[in-house]
Amino acid sequence: MDLKELTERHLDLQTRSMRDTLVISGIIETDEEDTEAILKKFIEQELQITDDIQFDRVHRVGRRLRNKHRPIVAKFVLCKDRERVRKAALRLAGKLFSISELFPREINERHKLLYPQYKLAKQQGRRVTMIADKLFINGNPVHVNPRPIHQPNHLNSPYRSGAAESRAAQKKSVNAPPKVG
Repeated sequence: MDLKELTERHLDLQTRSMRDTLVISGIIETDEEDTEAILKKFIEQELQITDDIQFDRVHRVGRRLRNKHRPIVAKFVLCKDRERVRKAALRLAGKLFSISELFPREINERHKLLYPQYKLAKQQGRRVTMIADKLFINGNPVHVNPRPIHQPNHLNSPYRSGAAESRAAQKKSVNAPPKVG
């Protein structure tokens, strides 16, 4: 088994461990809050889900900043409850709240690479599905070469302009010793 295959297996395990989790953004944060109670109230008022939903864990993530509300990460006990909340997120259209799935950083990076193709296919009226880092257009998979995980993002970016290479070449030619002879 090679390193790439091991890395993909590890990524798959990370993704599976996060599948019962959602990230909810836009909920106002207060000092000494009961995050689970706030989330339950939000689900009842904004998503109109009145059933008692059980959570394994609910907490805010990130550093506390003035005038910013940290997102809430909620791990659901039942997958069916998670799916009901995720699907009800359509009711939040036009509001300042959002609900999204939680994925490892590498999956999010791949998702960003696929999103322009997703958007274009949607505009063309094609049937489009994105599942984690896999894009399907009219049922056919679309492949993108993922960035190697161990290299910095800016080195492999498909959007890199080439300006950095140009500046490096100019700097090299300025610092080069004069040719003799």
